[in-house]
Amino acid sequence: MRVHELAKATGLTSKEILALAKRHRVAVKQSANANIEDKDVRKLMKYIEDYKLQRKAEEEEERRRQEEERRRQEEEKRRQEEERKRKLEEQRRKEEEERRRKEEEERKRREEEERKRREEEERRRKEEEERKRREEEEKRKQLAAQQAAQAAAGGGEKPHPHGARHRQAPAGGPPGKHPRPEKEKKPAEPIKKLDLSNFQIPVMVDLGRPRRTDKPARKDAKPKRGDKPRPTKLFELEEDMTVTARAGKGKRGVPEPPVEAPRPSSAASAPPQPKVKKITVDQVMSVAQFAERLGVPATEVIKKVLLAGERLTLNQDMSPELMELIAMDFGVELEFVLDTDEYDLAKYLPEEKPENMKRRPPVVTIMGHVDHGKTTLLDRIRKSNVVEGEFGGITQHIGAYHVSTSKGDIVFLDTPGHEAFTSMRARGASVTDIVILVVAANDGFQPQTVEAIHHAQAAKVPIIVAVNKIDVPGADPARVRQEALQYSLVPEELGGETIFVDISAKHGTNVDQLLELVALQAEILDLKADPTCHAQGTIIESHIDPQRGPVATVLVQKGTLRLGDPFVVGDISGRVRAMVDDRGRNIREAGPSFPAEIIGLDGAPNAGEIFLVVPDERIARAIAEKRKERRRRQMQAHRAKHVTLEKLHDIIAEGKIKELNIILKADVQGSVEAISEALQKLSSDEIRISILHAAVGGINESDVNLADASDAIIIGFNVRPDTKAAELAHQQGVEIKTYRIIYDLLNDVEKAMLGMLEPKYEEKVLGHAEVRQTFRIAKVGTVAGCYVRDGEIPRDALVRVLRDNVIVYEGKLLSLKRYKDDVKRVQAGEECGLGIENFNDIKEGDVIEAYQMIELKPVLVRSGEESERD
Repeated sequence: MRVHELAKATGLTSKEILALAKRHRVAVKQSANANIEDKDVRKLMKYIEDYKLQRKAEEEEERRRQEEERRRQEEEKRRQEEERKRKLEEQRRKEEEERRRKEEEERKRREEEERKRREEEERRRKEEEERKRREEEEKRKQLAAQQAAQAAAGGGEKPHPHGARHRQAPAGGPPGKHPRPEKEKKPAEPIKKLDLSNFQIPVMVDLGRPRRTDKPARKDAKPKRGDKPRPTKLFELEEDMTVTARAGKGKRGVPEPPVEAPRPSSAASAPPQPKVKKITVDQVMSVAQFAERLGVPATEVIKKVLLAGERLTLNQDMSPELMELIAMDFGVELEFVLDTDEYDLAKYLPEEKPENMKRRPPVVTIMGHVDHGKTTLLDRIRKSNVVEGEFGGITQHIGAYHVSTSKGDIVFLDTPGHEAFTSMRARGASVTDIVILVVAANDGFQPQTVEAIHHAQAAKVPIIVAVNKIDVPGADPARVRQEALQYSLVPEELGGETIFVDISAKHGTNVDQLLELVALQAEILDLKADPTCHAQGTIIESHIDPQRGPVATVLVQKGTLRLGDPFVVGDISGRVRAMVDDRGRNIREAGPSFPAEIIGLDGAPNAGEIFLVVPDERIARAIAEKRKERRRRQMQAHRAKHVTLEKLHDIIAEGKIKELNIILKADVQGSVEAISEALQKLSSDEIRISILHAAVGGINESDVNLADASDAIIIGFNVRPDTKAAELAHQQGVEIKTYRIIYDLLNDVEKAMLGMLEPKYEEKVLGHAEVRQTFRIAKVGTVAGCYVRDGEIPRDALVRVLRDNVIVYEGKLLSLKRYKDDVKRVQAGEECGLGIENFNDIKEGDVIEAYQMIELKPVLVRSGEESERD
């Protein structure tokens, strides 16, 4: 045996074999091609086994050391992570403490400011009282001086305070009374000037009954009837000021007329009170709006709110319960109004008078499955070609047409038949009087036909079935009538009430008969409206025209719409600037059941919104602003909440679901709604479609920026991007896809979703081989000698090791040989040697199973379909 052969058999290198031979003094030539005698091979095998064991021990030690190093590094990372979390927690705690400290300082500052404000008010109040008291005292002194001057000017003698009590008795008076002898009269002395500096006026003295001034008044004396009560301080002031002037020795004080003391002002001004006792409020109002409605300062309302335990700013909304509580404190009764769109228009709805009711044309909606001939029938009735204006020959908008026929005027609504336009068909059924259900005689009832029946029956609208395409091969009108029975449409010839007409819209067969039946049905319904009241209708369609701006198609249902009428529709207001009929002619007014295209809106309203004429533009703008605010609040209420610990598990689970973000722009609002619903139906358990933005109009730079920020694709339906938007999308790598047929749009989105699915694989077993002998070869590991029992064993196949039908290991083949040659595959009935990558524990009797994983074509499974299959 040569050295390199021995090395290969033992899993060592030739250099290692020669080194072992030299170390143990085995006579071997130092060459890889040198021959080794059998006795030397047996001698070297013992040293080789020891060397392999020693090397294995060294490898184990190295692995252990590496594992310890790995664990140490992981422990160090974990410790660092804990330290980082601890620091973050400490930082958050400090921030929280700082925030609380600032709040406490702010609270103390506010309290200090409030205290200073109260002290300042108290100081001003006292100064005002003192000023008034001094003024009153000055007035009393001036009054006393005037009275004294008048008394002095009245005569030389000072009148006796009690009159002429000591007059002489007249002659012939009563006996015993002798007149005093007259004294000698002295000349009159000059009048002395009175000294009034110490003269004081008694306050609140009773004129009716003079009393002694040197005797204090009784404190328990009852006041007279008519006397007004006075504050206690004023009584004390009166007692201090009641001093009687001395007229002379032994004489009583002179009573003076009382001086009315002024009433003192209140110690503190009372808070302002509402001027009304009952107000009407909305169910949701801001603090400022509620204070304005109450008629009190907003600061007073905020004080009450704080006392109630709430912290609100001027612009924050108050709940109905809080408004009731605050109003109760102010003594005001609240009456809540309904916060709905219907309530906004309740008092402006037109009132139809019976004497003004006149017959109106019927509104007829043509419904049915796609490509059953609805628009062709309308072409035949209108004698025009609407189909040529539709992309792909498929109706994608609601068309409203006023047609004058030999049977009278009729308004037709042509609804789309594609499954994506369910909402349009439902809207058409809700505003119509009669439904013409078009069914192809060669195709029968299809899904959208059945859906149209359900919409009409839900709206309780009579149905006339037009069996179309009776001239094409395979047409069977009788089969259509038979199928109609299962949808509660019983033909008249079978005793029912449903009218069936066999027609050919392409050739005009029996179209006149169909119109006669429509006119007869309208006459039975006795359709009337009042054209004299202001207009009310329904928005059929809306879009944004590049030259004219927002344009809406409205179907007038009550009254007459005229140029210049102010109106409100949804959260949009405006004035009718121009009106165009279905043939593009300018008109000045539109009566009941008349469709018109109007210009003068400040936005594109949603299809199906109620259109109502109001008295003036100010009212229209107020209603529109109120509705905008209401819808803004509703959107905020439905906005996603922040992450909480309770919802954390659900959010992690949602991370496994892929999401396709889409920005949708279309030419009309109806297409936006229909495409949005159709795209939502494409969502599956694996992929969820998220429509970030859907609106009417062309694709602009704002849409591209939103798509770039949210990793979305932009889809345009009957619209194109402007130049700047296209350039920006090219620079940022945002994909813009534009379509004109809804089939292409939905198919492309579905293909994109299929590409996002995780690949699925199916296992295919290729063959089995039985291990009959094992060999340990250095640097190769364990090699198994096998016999292929069935199938084949390819070189590139995956394998698993079965021991007693239990899977021991799964992996890849490391080598596959037949004799000494490498082969690509081994067939059944042949022997081979094979090695398995990273696995040496192969034993005799094991079974090697070869298999491969085949990738399956991805298929979207809608949410709920799997459960339905089960």
